[in-house]
Amino acid sequence: MPEEKEITIDFVKFFKILISEKKILGLSVFISLVLSVFYFYGIKTEYTATGKILPEVAHKPINGLGGLFELLKKYSGNVDLYNTEITPQNLYVEIINTKSFYNYLTTRNIISINKKIIKFKDYHESNLLENIQKRIQITVEKKNSIVLVSVNLSNPIIAANIANCTIDYIISYITKYRTEKARQELFFIEELLKNSKKENFSKEIQNNLLASIIQMKIKIQEDTPNIQVLEYAPIPAINNNPPLYKIIIPFISLGLLVGIILVLFINSNYKKLIN
Repeated sequence: MPEEKEITIDFVKFFKILISEKKILGLSVFISLVLSVFYFYGIKTEYTATGKILPEVAHKPINGLGGLFELLKKYSGNVDLYNTEITPQNLYVEIINTKSFYNYLTTRNIISINKKIIKFKDYHESNLLENIQKRIQITVEKKNSIVLVSVNLSNPIIAANIANCTIDYIISYITKYRTEKARQELFFIEELLKNSKKENFSKEIQNNLLASIIQMKIKIQEDTPNIQVLEYAPIPAINNNPPLYKIIIPFISLGLLVGIILVLFINSNYKKLIN
């Protein structure tokens, strides 16, 4: 069998070729530098406004109400009034991915660029209304379970407005959801009590209804979730655009690589490197 010939590259000649064709290298790097600057100033400036919600905590009634709750449970079929429910934080995302939340946003008052208060639906920015929900992100910090509500928009004032509207909507929605049943029951019992005299209810039944009303009011208070805002979203002062050097360096590196390839293939210079 014929002996295989070992191929080696002469790096001394490689650098000599690069030096001899330095104009091509320089032109390639210069073009890439110009392109990087155009790219940097062509990036649409956007800002991220972030608000923080403290993790919800389940709670028991204070000691002073414990005896009252035990007494009221006699009138309610041993109903447990203690609120130990916590809304899973991953459901916050589903709450804002709804048509009702979209409709809520479009009716919110916001401050426009010229500092006038307008409805969000009257704010025009290239299909913003259609994809606004995609620009809202809800994340949970693993370390302390704080919920972050972030909005990414080109207008920092409106970004903060929308982030804070989202926080208020989430808290309002969860509160209404968790207390709605108790409120309906309270309304029903109150209506019964109003009609008790017309219906000639006994004194004992009326007393039971009064006790049930007190019970339901306490239950509403207990069902109201303990969700607190750690920080409403401030107006961001710094945009999300990367610094110029982080764009220039990759462009220059690419330009240098392209320049080297051009130099090697001009006049088949690559053949001079192979021994």
